[in-house]
Amino acid sequence: MANGKLLPLLTSVGIWVVGGLIGGLVGSLVAVLLTESIKRILAAVSRLDTVWLLLLPLLGVTLAVLVLHGLDKGEAVQALVPRKAALPKRRLPPPTWYSFPRDVARADLTADVVDTAGAEERFPWNLAPLRALAILPTVGLGAAMGTESPAAHLGVAAGTWLGSTNPALRRLVRPAAIGGGAAGVSALIGIPLVGSFFMLELSQRRKVPLSLERVAAVLAGGLVGWGINLAFRLDLIRLVVPKVPPSDLWDAVGAALFIGAIAGTVTSLSGEAIYWARGWKARPVIRLLVGALIMLSLAAVTALIATPAAAFGPGGAAIVWAKPSKLPPTTCWRWLCSVLRPPLLLSRQGAVAECLCPFWRSAT
Repeated sequence: MANGKLLPLLTSVGIWVVGGLIGGLVGSLVAVLLTESIKRILAAVSRLDTVWLLLLPLLGVTLAVLVLHGLDKGEAVQALVPRKAALPKRRLPPPTWYSFPRDVARADLTADVVDTAGAEERFPWNLAPLRALAILPTVGLGAAMGTESPAAHLGVAAGTWLGSTNPALRRLVRPAAIGGGAAGVSALIGIPLVGSFFMLELSQRRKVPLSLERVAAVLAGGLVGWGINLAFRLDLIRLVVPKVPPSDLWDAVGAALFIGAIAGTVTSLSGEAIYWARGWKARPVIRLLVGALIMLSLAAVTALIATPAAAFGPGGAAIVWAKPSKLPPTTCWRWLCSVLRPPLLLSRQGAVAECLCPFWRSAT
């Protein structure tokens, strides 16, 4: 009896693994191709003067708005619509790459991935060229947009396209889609589990059951993306890797809690602002003008605090600027500790200061 249940389960898991591998291969290659194109554009325009570094992101966003809102034929939703217990099978949009149906998010790349989680055959894969056409000028001309969501979106689109257009692979649509999304993120970052957990987290927003087959597919896709990253020796995203280890456990815990609290607060506030902006009902022109003004203001502030290059692109120049070897003697840590010094000196013998700032002695 046990063998009678185990064999079908292993067969099902094997099918999802194969789908994840196939979708991961196609999805990661698509994501890598787009990211490499963005890097080449960024490398060319980042050498320009400061004025161009401030104005080009506005041009990129304007071009993306024209692409997304000038070629549409519907009103895109920005919120998830509750589903019934049984997922109705929806016909794919017409085979055109320039028409947005009413139930497809226009500017939010993650929304379509979340909306079709558990029913990936409904993913609007035919709109991927239009999305790529909007992503290239947006990120390529220096707008500080993330690259993980585009990689996941295009990876899912590639996997869905592969399974939807090939009758022999029709059974592998869902595993190929989620495997492609996981592979796209993993190839971008170079860490296999990051892409896998990224796709699982998006599925959980839809409360999709966490089955063994689904986990196997995203793990297979993540491994394929990681393998593509290693095979081609890709350097698509810069990661901040500490060069100096903490002196002891207390030092490590204190720094982790301190940095985690700051990062969590900033991320939460940013997320609330993004959701507020998505829900703002205004004409695209008004949204573009207000958003452009805010972008220009933030870029100018970043240029004054750090360097114009730190406000340009998805963050690579900011990380390079923040490296200790690139900083002047008064480093970020010293500046931060000098700000925190008055209240922290009130603590007993500076114990709290030592916890929060590992470089307290050198800074003071």
